[in-house]
Amino acid sequence: MQSGNKRPTKFGQSSHVVSADVIPAAVLRQARKSGQLNLSSRGLKTVPDVVWKVNAEPVGSKEVSFDTEDRWWDQTVLVKLILASNELTELSEDISLLPALTVLDAHNNQLRKLPLAIGELKQLTRLMLSHNQLADLGEGLGALENLQCLRVDHNQFRHLHDDITMLSHLEQLDISHNQLSKLPAAMGELQSLRHLSLDHNQLTALPVGMKYLQELTASYNKISDTPQLEQCPNLERVDLRNNSIPEFPSILPGTKLKELLLGGNKITIIPGNRLLPLVVMVMLDLRDNKITSVPDQLSTMTSLERLDLSNNDITRIPYSIGKLNNLKSLGLDGNPLKSIRRDIANKGTLEILKHLRSRMDEGDDNTNDNAPATLPSSGDKLIYSGKKSASIDDQFWEHPNAPSVTTIDVSRNQLTSFPEKLLMFTCVSELQLSFNKLTLIPEEISHLVHLTSLDLRSNQLTDLPNGLASCHKLREICLSMNRLKALPRVLYSINSLENVFASDNQITDINVDGLLQLPMISCLDLQNNDISQVPPQLGNVSTLRSLMLSGNPFRQPRANILAKGTTTLLEYLRDRIPQ
Repeated sequence: MQSGNKRPTKFGQSSHVVSADVIPAAVLRQARKSGQLNLSSRGLKTVPDVVWKVNAEPVGSKEVSFDTEDRWWDQTVLVKLILASNELTELSEDISLLPALTVLDAHNNQLRKLPLAIGELKQLTRLMLSHNQLADLGEGLGALENLQCLRVDHNQFRHLHDDITMLSHLEQLDISHNQLSKLPAAMGELQSLRHLSLDHNQLTALPVGMKYLQELTASYNKISDTPQLEQCPNLERVDLRNNSIPEFPSILPGTKLKELLLGGNKITIIPGNRLLPLVVMVMLDLRDNKITSVPDQLSTMTSLERLDLSNNDITRIPYSIGKLNNLKSLGLDGNPLKSIRRDIANKGTLEILKHLRSRMDEGDDNTNDNAPATLPSSGDKLIYSGKKSASIDDQFWEHPNAPSVTTIDVSRNQLTSFPEKLLMFTCVSELQLSFNKLTLIPEEISHLVHLTSLDLRSNQLTDLPNGLASCHKLREICLSMNRLKALPRVLYSINSLENVFASDNQITDINVDGLLQLPMISCLDLQNNDISQVPPQLGNVSTLRSLMLSGNPFRQPRANILAKGTTTLLEYLRDRIPQ
């Protein structure tokens, strides 16, 4: 098919392609093979035309090549295009030449608008446009009928067009860090929506009618009405911190809610009857409110692992709270407590619970360490706790529906080695190995990529494996009562980490540089260690909402500063940073 003596020109390398130096021919060839093209971090100011035409059929016989690597009729159509971290200000209307795209990632650019032709990408399922300069999504977006994930956080939106409600298959929507004051009234029509992020806007109210929503985050807004969470019975996580909410929300019985964060609002009362439906809740954050009393009904929340009541006006804690056997962290600093002596409160969660239990009437403690191993009918949990066993029978791991298991609890035994068969349950999100005799966690824990909570309390650990860095969803880790001399370095590489409990170890220093690498760190418990000096730079870790340092041998800050709570403590430290 050649003409005369001219050598055939390989498609994608013809002389008129000015971007040949920017996009190497080998990259384009690989894209035609794999259907994926990654052009991130290349300093691109515009997208070269050859990218839009990467799958175009060559025109004219002169451009046809029989090279086995370049036969256009054997190529794979482009389905994934990554343009992230460049200097793009716009995308060409020629994007319509890539109709098979399912993933388009253009986050961290300088985009000011979207092409109308983006609506022609009917197969698109994921669109990432975070960290740009977009003020509008344009008119074409509503046509993306198969879109499942849309991320437009860190832009300049002041309003959302009603077209967004046409995305009937949308499951994840992140519009945090914008300037939105309201949302389309028809947001409730997004019946497929499961995860909605609205943090750091100027919203005064939440959307209603989203009955299938599983996760809602709307912290740092201006919400002043009590949210109607009873309209969202499938919610599992709600973050409404730092608003102006006046009341504890009402929640229907049978709720699936596991995490409720209401810190930094204007709540004064916790109605006991509103706590009764929260039977599966593991985290309740009510810090920085104006609460004056805690109801006895709180003791019915037996699954609770973290309770933060810091910086309120509470004078008394019910002794019945001592029944919460799963509680790992109880934040009480910054309250004018009268029912618990300061020396007890400064010793941390375990001592507080022990004190509360000692004050209860005999027989009120419902600890049941001898409960039999349980396989709940829901199929999502494996429990073998309190057996004081040095090994676990193989039969225990023969679960009929292993992929559905999300919680494994083998705490309060005598295990000296990590159960290898546990690694088969790759979908587990909560793993409890506390109160055993483990000295080592294997590198293979990297297989558990869905972990969000890891409890390793009361073992004999001196470090953690680097493989833990692969658990990029990990939000909470409990390392209290081990043999650590420093927080394991691997923790500083887990960007999702929010809560670190490491009390009652042998830690001597606070690694501020490491903590500053954790963008989500909120709670840090280093009580009862060997820390002789608190670096002032710790005050720069501004994301901390709960910092517990009592029970260490340092002289400054003094106990009266610690007792005033985290906000005061961080300010105290910042004021002492050398200029």
